[in-house]
Amino acid sequence: MSNIRLSGKLFFKSVFLPIITFFGVGVLFALLIKKFIYETTYRYDSGYLSQLTQVTASQKYAFYFFILFLFLSYEFISKAKLANAEETIFAAEHKRVNFYRGQIFFLLIIDFIVSIFVMGLTVFALKYFFIATRDTVVYIVLLIFLTYFLNCGAAICFGAAIALRFKRVAGYAVLLVVAVLASPIAQVTASTFSVFGINIYYILNFFEFFLPNYSFTPNLVFWEPILPYRWALALLWISGSLLLSGKKLFYLPDRRAGKKVFTVAMSAIVAVTALTVAVPTSSVEKNEDTTQGDFHDCYYYVMKEKPQKEEKANFSALKYDISMKIRNRLHMDVKVTVDKNNLESYKFSLYHGYKLRKVTDDKGKTLKYDRKSDCITVYSKGETKYIEFVYSGYSPVFYSNMQGVSLPGDFAYYPVPGWHFIYDIENQNLNSVMLENDVDFSVIVDAPYSDIFCNLDSCGKNEYKGRSNALTFVRGFVKQYDFGSVSFVQSYLNGCKTNYYLEKSFSEMKNAEKELNSSYTIEGKKILLVSAENQNIRSALASDHIIMRRQLDSDSYIEELKNLDERK
Repeated sequence: MSNIRLSGKLFFKSVFLPIITFFGVGVLFALLIKKFIYETTYRYDSGYLSQLTQVTASQKYAFYFFILFLFLSYEFISKAKLANAEETIFAAEHKRVNFYRGQIFFLLIIDFIVSIFVMGLTVFALKYFFIATRDTVVYIVLLIFLTYFLNCGAAICFGAAIALRFKRVAGYAVLLVVAVLASPIAQVTASTFSVFGINIYYILNFFEFFLPNYSFTPNLVFWEPILPYRWALALLWISGSLLLSGKKLFYLPDRRAGKKVFTVAMSAIVAVTALTVAVPTSSVEKNEDTTQGDFHDCYYYVMKEKPQKEEKANFSALKYDISMKIRNRLHMDVKVTVDKNNLESYKFSLYHGYKLRKVTDDKGKTLKYDRKSDCITVYSKGETKYIEFVYSGYSPVFYSNMQGVSLPGDFAYYPVPGWHFIYDIENQNLNSVMLENDVDFSVIVDAPYSDIFCNLDSCGKNEYKGRSNALTFVRGFVKQYDFGSVSFVQSYLNGCKTNYYLEKSFSEMKNAEKELNSSYTIEGKKILLVSAENQNIRSALASDHIIMRRQLDSDSYIEELKNLDERK
């Protein structure tokens, strides 16, 4: 504590440091207060998407706090060195180490105060919009803790390490490089490079402390990612900074042994966290990364000119037995029972983002297969009751991870008989692909949560059975609202207006059915929101449920009713 008090005195002795700190924090706080109070009050009726944007407005300013603490830490730690007073003040090594630690802890206290203030404003916004549930409050606390306290803590540690290891010109050069790579400027540069087929997003992943683009429409089911890779990134930079600082921040009496243990421990943390960041993860990416962002499919099918084929299957699926494991991506073991057991080959469609590990028959024999993009041809070795597919992967649009699930039944995340056009090149969106007939589904889900919504009936914890022509899973900021025989699984992030919107949408959908004299009806069905806010994807009408892409999008449902009647 004495070293923290001493650091505080040193901090306020300087004229420059307190002024720049209070000015920077004051301006940013003023912007936040304006955003939360003034704009919130006058834009309340502008719709749920605007409300959600208001709640997470603080995320837009987190980057500026990061830069502030990055350079503030460097200047503060450099103060004794610049005064050439290190040897005089710190005659003993442990005193020097303790003093530098005190400086870092003092800055972390400021960081903590900033984080608590932002957290308080954000929780106020939750309550103002009537969406302050246990889940939303816990989510916001974790989000603010990550983006403000932990990320800015990483900036403090890194700025301190650079101050202790580098001279002034070299130190500032390193800080400026990091600041640029962590900024939106780097994303614009990466997007430009991608036009020429050069992908530098893999490098930027290690500097992506904050979401690169807040101009995208918020995802009402997922919100923003607080997945393991984001926590690992902050810990990577903290552990890397401590490793770089070494004995400057840690007093090691037995230098050889102590240094060895310290280096091994920190290196292990750096390696584990770096691997976590590097491994591709199913998420909702708000950037133009053609490998894992919103624009991946357009780049894959249009720019890379990946071929697509349409061919009707000469067999039908009778049953799906599915074992699903959800972690940082989707892991699937799917047994497809077929009606014709003696064909030489079977053709299926499976989205290319899911990589096959093996294909076997009912006797456990490995089957040969050819795969070109989404099209798979499996070659049989005689009679087979079912074909088993084992694979893993993810889609940049429809996610499945530790935070949530968005897997619509009209998306080929499970093998669908026949070859289908997965992507509509003309309209640049994913096509709706469903089974031709109802089949029996039996699904077991292994996930770190149990509150998953499915179109099938639940028959146990994360176990589902039923008959349908599509299999849909949703998990996130959603809950079920019942209107007679109709169940709406929709986002509750529009607060007190949810019931109003539900009643309005229900009425519009029923009136459209009457006017069109449609044979399809919402009666007895689940209506599940599988949010794809930044994609031009229409709603889909399955035999037992309706897949909506946007919150209570009755217009899309009416349009699909018209299309259904035209096809008939």
